[in-house]
Amino acid sequence: MVKIIRDYYTQNRCYTNNRNYKKIGGVLHSTASKGVMARDWKRRWNNPTTAKCVTAFVDDTYVVECVPFSRQIWHVGVTKGNNYYIGIEICEDLEWTSDYFEKAIANALEYIAGICKEKSWTAKDWFGHYEANRLGFASNHSDPNPYFKHHGYSMDQFRADLDRMLTGEVKPVEPIVKDGIKVDGYMGPETIKALQGYFDTIQDGIISTPSMLVRELQKGLGVSVDGLLGPVTIKALQKHLGTMQDGIISKPSAMVKALQDRLNNGNLNLKIAKPIKPPKAPEPVRLVEDGLMGPATIKRLQVYLGTPADGVISTPSSMVKELQKRLNNNKL
Repeated sequence: MVKIIRDYYTQNRCYTNNRNYKKIGGVLHSTASKGVMARDWKRRWNNPTTAKCVTAFVDDTYVVECVPFSRQIWHVGVTKGNNYYIGIEICEDLEWTSDYFEKAIANALEYIAGICKEKSWTAKDWFGHYEANRLGFASNHSDPNPYFKHHGYSMDQFRADLDRMLTGEVKPVEPIVKDGIKVDGYMGPETIKALQGYFDTIQDGIISTPSMLVRELQKGLGVSVDGLLGPVTIKALQKHLGTMQDGIISKPSAMVKALQDRLNNGNLNLKIAKPIKPPKAPEPVRLVEDGLMGPATIKRLQVYLGTPADGVISTPSSMVKELQKRLNNNKL
């Protein structure tokens, strides 16, 4: 049985923003950070500058819950997905071994089956990040597809396994979304939307003049940034994609075909990671040691336990419940 640890990231902005929504499904991710396990991520993400979070991390031993299920989390880059879908990250071991993968998937299935039973969801309410993008509520990422493919697995098989756990029935594996954008060499709305999703800009399928999408593309290509898709930008993209450099998008275009293929496979390799500033250490605030359980002391204890910090002990109290749990488990 999987070990579930509730260890909220109380300094992460997704937690402190306290924006809550009714969830309608979940998105499955893989971390792409080999060797970083579920209990390691708090050290990386539990600070006020990290602009991302998920509901939980899963590895071969633990599930670590980072925020309450209702919280808005920044995990898919699109408002609908962030608001209405929980996010589960599967951690990757250093060597991508089959033994680890099977245990991690088994833990994810067990944990997610419990969520489905609690919320009356089905296997069809779960999507890979890449599928959520194709359905319009996530940015353009390929996970967990590369990690799954390495082990001969897929999101369709994951849903089939989950459905079997929920219903006890063995059903055919059915694809839930089409397999990528059409590779036809034409820069149509579908291709533009996929490129907009990749760069986390508005996904309307239109290249305006000037265009935020083109600005991000130019940054990734290292050319002058003006938001205009002119010959210089096109040549730079053609060079990046390894096609003929004539500065023209023909119809059909070898460059666009290469672009579509890379978007489908998640290896466009153009997005520039935004630097994350190290968190500023908060100024230590000392409590008055007066032996009185006043609002300041209660707030500090609530923050420490990861419950709403209002400085009040209600009846009953979520803070006291959490305190009792930790005392019972010797994990205060």
